[in-house]
Amino acid sequence: MKCNTCGKEIPASSLVCPFCYSSIEHNDEVKEDTSLTSFTTTYQDNNELNFGNLNNTNYDEEHNTLQTYFKEPKKRKKLLLPIIAVLCGFVGLFIVLALMKPPTIESYKYYTGVVDQVYDYLSENFTSGNAKNSGTYKLVYSINDETKEFKGKYQYDLSKKLVDITGDLKNPEEEKGGIVVNDQTLTLEFFLKNNELYFMSENIFGENILLPYEDETGLLVTKQYDLDVLLEGIKDAINTSLKYMVYTDEKKVNVDLRGSSMEVNKKSLFLNYKAKQQFITVFYDTLIDDSNFIYEYGKISGKKAEEVEKLLNNYKTTYEYKYSTDDGKSSYINIYYKNKDIYRIELDLLNENNTKVLIDLDNNKININEYTEGRITRSLSISRIDSTMNDILTRNYMIEFKKDDLAVNINIELVKDNNPVVKSKDIETSKSIRIMSEEEINTIKTNFGVYMEDTSWIDKVREIFATKCSPNLSCNCEGETCSCSSETGIITCPANVINPTVE
Repeated sequence: MKCNTCGKEIPASSLVCPFCYSSIEHNDEVKEDTSLTSFTTTYQDNNELNFGNLNNTNYDEEHNTLQTYFKEPKKRKKLLLPIIAVLCGFVGLFIVLALMKPPTIESYKYYTGVVDQVYDYLSENFTSGNAKNSGTYKLVYSINDETKEFKGKYQYDLSKKLVDITGDLKNPEEEKGGIVVNDQTLTLEFFLKNNELYFMSENIFGENILLPYEDETGLLVTKQYDLDVLLEGIKDAINTSLKYMVYTDEKKVNVDLRGSSMEVNKKSLFLNYKAKQQFITVFYDTLIDDSNFIYEYGKISGKKAEEVEKLLNNYKTTYEYKYSTDDGKSSYINIYYKNKDIYRIELDLLNENNTKVLIDLDNNKININEYTEGRITRSLSISRIDSTMNDILTRNYMIEFKKDDLAVNINIELVKDNNPVVKSKDIETSKSIRIMSEEEINTIKTNFGVYMEDTSWIDKVREIFATKCSPNLSCNCEGETCSCSSETGIITCPANVINPTVE
């Protein structure tokens, strides 16, 4: 069948187009597409590989099945969340945060070890007791040698989706040692509760400014679910998929690392269309077999267990179809290591620009350089230093970013409270940036102009928080909400916005 939006051929069972991500509406029940069945079962028949128990305590050895038990989730709006987007974000984190020391036996363990380290980092900092903190901060940033300094307090409780940051910015003339007739210290506050972000400053605007964020995933809106179960499910699905990939043999190479030439080992994972299809198949099959993931995802999507399984099966078939032919977009993921230490991760993207990304790891420092046609086009350096005095932890982050003529340097000093206290607050009134008049926006620019020369970024903020919902989107509506395809993927929109005639 063809997609009504982009016209490309797609599997008959698709609920979403793999090319333009438009929702596919079926008037009749469509039989499951079995054209890829022979491929999807190949990895299951490989008796030469034994990766052990997948740690699912509900595995029924006698019948070779997984027993699942579900509670009926409460009725919520319908969402289409492409799990592949979560996968991409998770893999991105596994690259940036990779500080690993995995075993040195099977090839895949150099890759799954990174994923495990990222999961441990996320679990420790976002889903455990460390997800709640408070203290003071100092932020010093420089953009093309123009320096500013903020000081203030911070508090966050990620389990309650609550973040509160206050700060003061001094008048630039005072920073330069000039004479300031009127003390015009800029006092501001950012407050995030669920998916509602507020900016508050008496110096800038007389009301709280609402910066609305459209949460397409439901992760911010849903009140009760176990995020750690979702993360662990994705981790296990990635690791299981990595075990079935094909890796090159280990070879010794000399590379420039940490300021000198070093002899290290190199191992590569080649990702062409066949490897991507294999990865997708195992990834989704693992998620479908994970009853805990199914149950928790059902909470945030408002779907029953069988509906979640059907959705995952649909995405599996859809992306298998997308990678069923050579798209010409292949890449290598190379890892350079010695003993148990990883020194470099290299992404070699075999595209028309010969793009390459190098991630060098040096203890608590990460350097990321992007090369295009052999020339560095972007660079990012992140380092961290911790110090403790009188049982008070101070953590310093140093960040440097360069792209073309833009150079940004950021230093963040966080002093953590020994006993974090995080308090919520009630926002009585606010005004959304979406409905502000040009006169109000110009007032904000004028007031910011006291503290900085360039205020053009305010227009970019308006674009970021502008509504993505409009009547011209392709949508499937049910009740008060619609699932719509946009440039960023599938989003959820109010029915009265998509169809203004609906009350």
